[in-house]
Amino acid sequence: MGTDATAPDDGLSQGIVRTYLYMRVAVAAMVLLLFVGLGVQIVHDGGDLRSSMSAYFYSPVQSIFVATLVAAGILAIAIRGRPGPENALLDIAGLLLPIVAAIPTPLKGDEGAACPRREACVPARYLDLVDVTVTSLAIVGLAGLVFAFFTLRARRWGDRFDRWGLAAATALWVLFVPGFWGWWGEGVRGWILDLGHYAAAISAIAAMIAVAFLNARDTGHTFSFARRPLRAAPVYRTIAWALAVVLALGAVIGVVELRRGSADTTPLVFWIEAAVLGLFAIFWTVQTLEYRQSGLPVEAR
Repeated sequence: MGTDATAPDDGLSQGIVRTYLYMRVAVAAMVLLLFVGLGVQIVHDGGDLRSSMSAYFYSPVQSIFVATLVAAGILAIAIRGRPGPENALLDIAGLLLPIVAAIPTPLKGDEGAACPRREACVPARYLDLVDVTVTSLAIVGLAGLVFAFFTLRARRWGDRFDRWGLAAATALWVLFVPGFWGWWGEGVRGWILDLGHYAAAISAIAAMIAVAFLNARDTGHTFSFARRPLRAAPVYRTIAWALAVVLALGAVIGVVELRRGSADTTPLVFWIEAAVLGLFAIFWTVQTLEYRQSGLPVEAR
């Protein structure tokens, strides 16, 4: 499948091309929707920022926060990248984003009561919501694994990254879902509730950074922006390094704030998360422009 707009229209191929491009646009639209929702809530709060974007789960933005991350995750899995590590990394990010949405960031204290395990936890009154969301995602995810198994078998098991990706996704389901349900003990369930949001978010961001670096290495295309030709590779490289720097800075800030006990009192993590999301949206938009003008890479068709 290519994205060359001048290709002959056989009544189906151009529809597939447009659907592919619109799915890519939909990912950017999810990011925009999340930013708009956060902006509306910040205005409603009189300009005050919460400690992180994830903390807005506990606000009227909750439905937008969850919906956009789940939708972006599904789209990341559905959209095909280059065979090999790029496509596998998109699938990994797609699997992790719904977990980021479903398991909220812990809060300091359980709304006035002490947390059962650590200083921060998911408030008890939200646990039923988390249970229903995670269980629903787990059931659909299992159906997705079955679909992926038969799809790979029909394709003669694809390449090694396809096989490893399916194995990794299956292992994640087997370890995460029963652990969340408490089958491996309440200690494991507690660890997932307390730290699962952070683990999934950091891993998803790392996968996004890797995708940007892979594109910087593999693409040789030039695309037009504001009537000026731009080489895609340097743009991707700049975005990838900016993402890496922001992630590293966020890790340092997170450690410092945890040691100072100020993680819930300053908006530094909010700005780090906003920068990561904004940079990835720029990368995704540039890649969509590249594919729209130059066509999908031959190896990804």
